[in-house]
Amino acid sequence: MIFLDTFFLMLGLGVLCRVFFMSLVYALPTAVGLTTLFAAYNFIGSVIAAGLIAIAAGTLTLRAGQYAFATVRAPIPRLAIKILFAIPAAIVGYNATLDFAPAPSHMWSHVFATFGAISVGVTAYMRMNASSNDPQPQHIVSTTGG
Repeated sequence: MIFLDTFFLMLGLGVLCRVFFMSLVYALPTAVGLTTLFAAYNFIGSVIAAGLIAIAAGTLTLRAGQYAFATVRAPIPRLAIKILFAIPAAIVGYNATLDFAPAPSHMWSHVFATFGAISVGVTAYMRMNASSNDPQPQHIVSTTGG
């Protein structure tokens, strides 16, 4: 019975870590949503309406970035869009790792935080590639006989 409890505890912690990591990866839409939440609450005064507006703003930010990335074909603007989503994620990943992974020394805390920033930033960067619905390149087959 104790093994089953331990299994479910580890499963629950793993799910919570995964959810936390995913919220870090989408730092830019989350920041836009939270800023909109506070602004809408101060303007409207209703928590439910402000929450709905914030969800719409965060979703719109994410979808606009994905749409812009999928439609723009020039490499420099595509790189700029990727970096626009990756830098806030890396900053949040650094701070989250620094807060949640204390180490015996101050230097090692920052080493772990740098690793966290790199992993979250690279994941956010790669998510933009995965979110674009780029068609696979078609291979040209020669039909000339010879």
